Amino acid sequence: MLHFFVTRRGAHTFDTYLNDWLANWNDCFFIHIYEDYQWPVASSGTFIFTDLERLSPGQLELAVEYAERLKLSGVDLRILNSPEKVLRRFELLNEMSRSESNRFRAFRLREMPDDFRFPGFLRMERDHNGAATSLLENRDQLNEASKRLLDTGADVDDVLAVEFCDTISSDGFYRKYSFFIIADSIIPAHIIFSRDWVAKDGALNAEQVVEEDRFHAERPYASWAAEVFKAAGIDYGRIDFSLCRDGMPQVWEINTNPMLLGMHSRYQKFTPLELPRKELLAARFIESWKRFLPAETKLAVTGRSSRALKTFFRRCRKRFSKRGKTSP
Repeated sequence: MLHFFVTRRGAHTFDTYLNDWLANWNDCFFIHIYEDYQWPVASSGTFIFTDLERLSPGQLELAVEYAERLKLSGVDLRILNSPEKVLRRFELLNEMSRSESNRFRAFRLREMPDDFRFPGFLRMERDHNGAATSLLENRDQLNEASKRLLDTGADVDDVLAVEFCDTISSDGFYRKYSFFIIADSIIPAHIIFSRDWVAKDGALNAEQVVEEDRFHAERPYASWAAEVFKAAGIDYGRIDFSLCRDGMPQVWEINTNPMLLGMHSRYQKFTPLELPRKELLAARFIESWKRFLPAETKLAVTGRSSRALKTFFRRCRKRFSKRGKTSP
């Protein structure tokens, strides 16, 4: 059995994946909401703590106590993302800059040093909304942006000031790469291409699809990603990173409750060129889950999602053929 622990606001990652992509999961996937404080009794299976970066200090303490009870239960079970070991966002960025793996630093707003290197930006430590400001060129702009952010109700202890690291490529695109980890399986996720320094999801053109196919096939930086996951104490999640001009990876974050696959806005932007990689990713997930489940478990990509995707892509092909294009 697979027991996932997730915050209420983060539960959509499993809702979309389980309901839109996975068949025959009802008897092997169990989702537990942290805020319900209903910890299941220790039993044989795998217990996966997700959304750790979103937990309050009190919630994290309870998760640590429960994980310790599981370990002492004497039951044959496995824990992924042991809460007391995982480096959350600020701790991870701190460690990456301390070890000089990252060329930028992050600070809590209350602890801003005099040698903070501008430009920079503000972001919240416990959400996944990315930068909360545009690039800030000096301390006056940072102070003004901080005030506006705090006036909206942001908790000062949750605000991070991050130095900007320019990772633009020679072709004018920013690239954000991602790998999933499930236990010791490192799975290529995607490359996001963007003209803006805040890389957002979007449809790929034909050349970018070829580049992403190569990323899936060759898995560059997979060994490096595995070492970062290990250093962060993370066995389940997704690492997001970019490359400096000299090829040195820069870690942005590790999300312990990543979106896997689902029929939401990102997938509505897919072109027919992208579908094979999404099917490959779905198959790789199933291979990873089966390692934790009885041999007779018959997980599969659900036919419902396949039909929905095929209908959508059939419409895409008609639209693109009329335009004489293969991608938007």
